[in-house]
Amino acid sequence: VVIDNSAAKLETPANEETLMRYYKSFQERYRTAEKRSFTVATLTKDKIKNDIVISDDEALALYEQQKESYTTPAQHDIAQAIAENEGDALKIIDAAKKGTPLSTAAKKVTGDDTSFVETQSYTKGTLPKELDEDAFANGVKKGDILGPYETALGWHTLKIVDVTPENTPSFTEIKDTIKSEILEEEIWQTLDSTISELEDRIFSGEDPTIVAKDYKMETASYKNLTRNGVYEGSQDSPLKDLNSEDALNILKTANTLSQGETSSVIELSNSSLGFVVMDSVEPSIIKPYEDVKKTVEEQWTKEQKDSATFLKAKKLSDQINDGSLSWKEAAKAVKSKSVSAKISRDPSFNDEKAEKDISTQARGLLLASDLGKAQILPVGDKTILALVKSSNLLNKKADKDTAPTKITQTSETQNVQQEAIALLYGSLQQKYNYHINEKLLTFLYNQPKQ
Repeated sequence: VVIDNSAAKLETPANEETLMRYYKSFQERYRTAEKRSFTVATLTKDKIKNDIVISDDEALALYEQQKESYTTPAQHDIAQAIAENEGDALKIIDAAKKGTPLSTAAKKVTGDDTSFVETQSYTKGTLPKELDEDAFANGVKKGDILGPYETALGWHTLKIVDVTPENTPSFTEIKDTIKSEILEEEIWQTLDSTISELEDRIFSGEDPTIVAKDYKMETASYKNLTRNGVYEGSQDSPLKDLNSEDALNILKTANTLSQGETSSVIELSNSSLGFVVMDSVEPSIIKPYEDVKKTVEEQWTKEQKDSATFLKAKKLSDQINDGSLSWKEAAKAVKSKSVSAKISRDPSFNDEKAEKDISTQARGLLLASDLGKAQILPVGDKTILALVKSSNLLNKKADKDTAPTKITQTSETQNVQQEAIALLYGSLQQKYNYHINEKLLTFLYNQPKQ
């Protein structure tokens, strides 16, 4: 049976004294959020970049100075055969020079598949010294067979598979790359020096508006935001368009400032810099009674009706449980229809009738309650009077069409009362935003019957 709390009739309407007493009891409910208005000035990397021009002469000077760093060393692609003795190595060389693939020659002579090392790329100085000098000697060309050379691994035969000569690109080919390198370096130097300059001017007390203008900084103003960065009574935030880390950094900085104060320089994403100016701070206040009188009356009335409905449902449940009232009579007493629905511990189970009115927490309470015992479930603006008529355990081994086996609960579930209290706590906590002193409750009401 679903009871609409708003339909409850109050015997005594609220008077001025009652509402004032209610207002004083819950003053914090009518407290406004502190609101802050601030301006953020930012200097982006792109802004600095646009003010820097790198000439061809600067780039050419760096090219001549660091030409070796732009040179790509010669690269040789080399395959190897490794034999256990010089005689086998000479046989491999002879076969390879006659046109036999080095891999075939190595395996045929040694009988070992691992004697051949697949082609790899090398630059001068990357091979063992016994091989390196000849492998990169002047005149070495593609197809040359070199060796044998003795190392700790055995006797090596080399085949030069390919040769890529040393290459130094012309200035024209890499001019743009060099300019980008110089530009990046100058940007970082500018950022570094700008941080110090901004800090000096801000802490000397200069007008931050003039400082921002001198450095061509972009400014953005944010008005009347709470400490959480949103508008009061809303989850909307003008900071949502910023990088999330930047928004958090800016908000954290703004919350440390007093009215008229300017922050130190903060580093933002993409190598940007910025500072925050606190334009105004509107302190948190408790709204005067006259300003919230209508809201106070609405809240008082709602809570009185919620309480009256709960007490009425409690009385009905007690009468049902002691047998002095039938279920139909209870439904008639609250002028509501009795609706049958099914619930299950299976999360995939769904009954629209139950989903409509029964919360997850209330469902858990019903699943733990005894058969035939009326329960009260406060759910939002409604109070539900519920009774479990039957309980069935599905036999998973049976076919889907097999009727479920009926079971009966005879013992009371010890946790039912605790879950009912938790359900009520949850409902009231949403209204009053209070903290439950569990230790005190346990001390005062530590007997199961209570």
